[in-house]
Amino acid sequence: MQAQHQNRICFVRHGETDWNVEKRMQGHTDIPLNAHGVMQADRLAKALLKTGCRTTTMGANRVSCAT
Repeated sequence: MQAQHQNRICFVRHGETDWNVEKRMQGHTDIPLNAHGVMQADRLAKALLKTGCRTTTMGANRVSCAT
């Protein structure tokens, strides 16, 4: 008998930008994360690693990532 695998779907929104703080209209310009947004992304990445989660991006808009 084969082992069954459970799939988990997680929806993750981008981290905070200065435009979020200013309550500006967004979606038409690629705004970088501010310091708080970078911290949020770092905390999320660490939390996902602890779960052993493998990630796949599907249906995402263009994404900017800091290296």
